Parts: sequence; C-alpha cells; structure tokens
Amino acid sequence: MEADRVAYRKACRSANTLIVNSRRSFYQQKLQAVGGEQKVQWRVIRELLHSEDRNPPPEPRQAKRLCLDFCRFFNEKLTRIAGEVNSRLVTTSCLVRPPIPRASSALLDSLPPVMAKEVAKVICQLPPKSLLLDVLPVSLLKQTTDIMAPLIAELANLSFTSGVFPARYNTGRVVPLLKKPGLPVHDPANYRPITNLCTFSKILEKLFLARLQPRVMQSGNYCKFQSAYRKGCSTETALVRIVSDIQRAGGEG
Repeated sequence: MEADRVAYRKACRSANTLIVNSRRSFYQQKLQAVGGEQKVQWRVIRELLHSEDRNPPPEPRQAKRLCLDFCRFFNEKLTRIAGEVNSRLVTTSCLVRPPIPRASSALLDSLPPVMAKEVAKVICQLPPKSLLLDVLPVSLLKQTTDIMAPLIAELANLSFTSGVFPARYNTGRVVPLLKKPGLPVHDPANYRPITNLCTFSKILEKLFLARLQPRVMQSGNYCKFQSAYRKGCSTETALVRIVSDIQRAGGEG
C-alpha cells in the first residue's frame, strides 16, 4: 500500500540520518583526541580517508603483461560460454510451446528528430565526472552547451536516419574490478570487467532511449510485472510484489 511505502521511505531517511550523525561523531572524536599535533592529525586523516590503503601502481612491463592476461582471459571466457551454449542447444530436444499471444505490433520505422533544446537538457543532467575517453571534459561541455548542443543534435539525427552508430564512440574503456575484497589479485577470474563509454556515446544512447522506450511501452507487449529498466520500478518494488503474492497465496492478504 502507498501508506506502507511512505512509512518505509521515512524509516530509511531516519536510519540514514543516524548513520551520518554517528560517522560524523566518530570522525570528530578521532580528530579531537590527537589535540593540536599536526603530524599526528594528518596521520589520522589519512587513516580515515584510507589514502594509504591503495596498492602502488605496477611498473610498465608488469602493467602490459596484466593487460594482456586480462584480455586473453575474458576473450577465452566469451568463447567458452558460446561453445557451451551451442553444445547444449545441440543436445537439447526441441520444446513445442503454444504461441504467445501478442498485441498488435507497433512499427518503429522512423524516429522523431532531435532538437538542440533536448540535447541541452541531457547535457545539464550529466554527472560532473569525466572519463579518459572524453576529448572534452564534462565541465567544459556544460559551459559550451549553446555551441555543442546543435552539433550533437545534428550528429544524432544523422545517426538515427542512417542507422549507423559512430565507430569512434563505440569504443569503451574496460576496467577490471575485484569482485570481493580479499580475493587473490593475480587471478583474472576474480575480476569483473566494467566498460566505460565516452560522454558523447552516453548522450546518443539517452536520446535514442527517449524515442524507443515510449514506443515499447505503447506496443502492448511490455510485461507489466517487469521491474528492470522502468521508471519508478526497481528491485525494491519487485521484492514487495513477491512478498505480497506469497502472503496472498498463504491467505494473509
């Protein structure tokens, strides 16, 4: 119920406030305990910020070897997964299922043109961080929105009408992140590859999604129980729905 959701969010805000206040009190006590000794105070600050916990960067030769090892491991992993899928499809008997009734199809044969005003709105909503692939920092992009917005709008219209995504914006920077703290750092299997795209690529994706999502929602084929990639839905709403169904099936609803 809506009243339960409001009460839950209120409790979350209260818990977050208590956590922030407790953390602030802990930091203040640690800094006040050292008195006026600047040397000790800076050491405590480094401990609180965990600035000395970072591993030193590897040497160029070692870094090159690590990059090659990661590249080889993830390529072999994709090849192995594809091989397993093909082998299972060959050995699995065909399943005969009745056709799923679908609503009338909504053709997506054209996309509305992109206007500079829409691009400017997307730029204003971008987070302030920049990536290594960006030739233009996000802060400078926001300062030159009146100049860059019409250019990006023209690029988006050319891409949408031709059906071709710019090749240089289709390149990502893959960063391997350790899955859990404490795992062996020299085993590539313990890492999760995270791909970062340039800002222009993200802007084009947002512009296309703004045109694709309404058409999909109006097609009648969108499952109303799906929580992923929907506005106002998340894992939280999915869990609430499952708990509600279980309680209703058990006669508690």
